[in-house]
Amino acid sequence: MAFGLPVEGEEGPFAGDVAVPAVSTCTPDEPAAEAGRRLGEQGADQVLVLGPGDVVLGLARRSALQGAVDETVGEVMEVVPTTIRPSVVASSLADADEPVVVTTAAGTLVGVVQPREEDAHGVPDGDGVAAAVVETAQAVQEHFGDRQPSEEEVGEFLRERLMAEGRSPEEADRILQGADDPASE
Repeated sequence: MAFGLPVEGEEGPFAGDVAVPAVSTCTPDEPAAEAGRRLGEQGADQVLVLGPGDVVLGLARRSALQGAVDETVGEVMEVVPTTIRPSVVASSLADADEPVVVTTAAGTLVGVVQPREEDAHGVPDGDGVAAAVVETAQAVQEHFGDRQPSEEEVGEFLRERLMAEGRSPEEADRILQGADDPASE
């Protein structure tokens, strides 16, 4: 995967599969104040600094950029931020509290994996919950058709669906247990 080759196995999805384009990028010679202004307009907290061929050189945070007057982004950036490879299993990033940068082995930007806001049961929080419930209900209806499944059948279907989305069996069980026990919140 890191070299664009296909992979085998059922461990995915992988970071390279779920990475999205970076919200904001710039070059090291861009004026820091300009990059900071742009971040403010975008509502982003950081910008990736890219060199030739989209190689990740650094990361500049809005606070550092806004405090700069005559400096360039390259003068205030954090050099060589932590990155991961596209072959990292996406579910291993569940505890990330800020965007995770995904690059090839050569350092070329693949994208960014955004952290998920989750509730105590590992379920996405906010407006995404309603959409997830509707999508799941539709998937259950499509899977079972006109037949009324038992609670056990629905539970097994949901567990398999969670694992297909990259959750471990333990995470899937924890989420389903939390859904069955609203008092555990």
